[in-house]
Amino acid sequence: GLDGYSPSDSYVKVLIGGEPCTAVASKIFQTDSNGYQYLWCKTAETTVGEKNLTIRVADQTIDYSAGESYLSAVCEIGWYGQGAWTSNFSLSDEGLLVCGENEEIGKHPQCNDVEEACMAKWDEDTGSYFNDPDGDCDSYPTKPCQSFTTNTGNFTTNCTVITRHDEYCLECPLGSECYVDPSSSLFPVEPLGSSGYWRQELEANADECTHSWDPYHPRSLRRHRTSCYQFVPCSPAEACPGENTCSKGYTGTKCQACCDASIREAGYDKYPDCDL
Repeated sequence: GLDGYSPSDSYVKVLIGGEPCTAVASKIFQTDSNGYQYLWCKTAETTVGEKNLTIRVADQTIDYSAGESYLSAVCEIGWYGQGAWTSNFSLSDEGLLVCGENEEIGKHPQCNDVEEACMAKWDEDTGSYFNDPDGDCDSYPTKPCQSFTTNTGNFTTNCTVITRHDEYCLECPLGSECYVDPSSSLFPVEPLGSSGYWRQELEANADECTHSWDPYHPRSLRRHRTSCYQFVPCSPAEACPGENTCSKGYTGTKCQACCDASIREAGYDKYPDCDL
């Protein structure tokens, strides 16, 4: 910008996702101590994901579409919410796309046959499945499925995704942690069980996942998912060090089984947490 130029907000407008972005300080147009000019504003509550951006200064207007990935809304640490069709995948040493392998801690695996069949039934315009009279594609444990291709276009794989919709951010519930995992493509990752707690995945229609009257209740804001999380305490607490893993000597769901003689007789394949 021009040195000394400092227009009032009547000459400066910022729209994010079509909604006004209002001044944080005395006005949107700011200049720091080094003379660097910038815009500083805050949005109303919105969903995560790519957003359209419009900037108007005086008689000049510039627009960036969401598809240009110029501006993306994310949740702050301690909160979680995903953009539409977010998955977790990585590139193997051989250059192949690999879906996340550990479903227990929020990494979503490769699609099964039912989920792949549902891909062809999804209608983006209506936001629903067609030719699915029994609702199988939208019911637990089926998850939405999306095809992902490497930048070179050489390899494609189908991975399940967490949500088909841009979500509002929700605070991580008691018994969980949300933090940035450098090895994950999710920002932030889904809530993980903290020390002393176990994360259960339940069908979205379960009583623990729904709220009968409040559409803005945290449980209601995740109804578009086919499943929800419930964080339950372990007994004893020290059996669960976190992220659905068990301390030495414990195994099973909520680490509630001891690695005793009967467990050893059942075999390592059934209870891999036990040091046999």
